[in-house]
Amino acid sequence: MVVAAFVFTGRDGDSSSDSFTVSESLVETSSQAQAFQPSPTPKRIVVLPDGSVTETQAPPQTAGPRGVVPAAVTAAAVATLAKIDAGTWPDSANAPGTKGGDTWQNREGRLPRTDSAGKSIAYREWDVNPKIRGETRDAERIITGSDGSAWYTADHYTSFARMR
Repeated sequence: MVVAAFVFTGRDGDSSSDSFTVSESLVETSSQAQAFQPSPTPKRIVVLPDGSVTETQAPPQTAGPRGVVPAAVTAAAVATLAKIDAGTWPDSANAPGTKGGDTWQNREGRLPRTDSAGKSIAYREWDVNPKIRGETRDAERIITGSDGSAWYTADHYTSFARMR
């Protein structure tokens, strides 16, 4: 099985297609995960209205929201996001103390406060890993936005990688 997650550094405003600048990716094959370094020439992945995908050279990168930096997204985070989307997390962790679905305030403004239409984004936070009895919860979290976005942080909200 191959799973891919991408970190995006920008989104073009072209209304005829969605396009993103890919800065780094993580691919999992079987039980092994490997992070790839960004290429010296970033590529722009364009999803056309008919669903086809094309790759072109990306325009110069622009700064993203404060706190958003390229980072590898773990295979565990990809799997947890699938469970969040299915509505089974954190119950499927079968580990008391695993949290998910609480409001995350974005007080420091590390993630976008509004979507492209100017509508406020409400965020929820989720543990990536099941809590281990007798230990504190680890630092890995997924933040989901009311705009459909999902963000991964390995360092308890200091930096984020966009999952979608």
